[in-house]
Amino acid sequence: MWEGLRSLGFKEKLLAVDIAEDDDEIKKILHEWHQFLNPEDIWARYMDRLSDVVQKPIDEKLKVHVHGKEFYKKVVNPTLNELLGQKRAEERQFSIIRTLPNAYDLQPVLERLGLVANN
Repeated sequence: MWEGLRSLGFKEKLLAVDIAEDDDEIKKILHEWHQFLNPEDIWARYMDRLSDVVQKPIDEKLKVHVHGKEFYKKVVNPTLNELLGQKRAEERQFSIIRTLPNAYDLQPVLERLGLVANN
């Protein structure tokens, strides 16, 4: 849905100086957005996408079609809490990152986040 709105110029289109005083053009843009946000059309696009994704292998579903941050917070961390004891999701993420081999190209970022010591 977000990609569709963005393709219609969502947000930026109304910020264009050349249409700032063109009421008809502004109404036309708002109408396009409203048409795109039709609940029946959104549901149909959602169901089409869902039927495509259901056919994919599990590894592709997890890599491409699952919102990683939400999946971690709602599934991974609660499961690890049951197995390893209670820990906040962010704290556990930092613990995991600290135990991974250092990627030299990420060293400055990890240092800035306070995840590794400065060399």
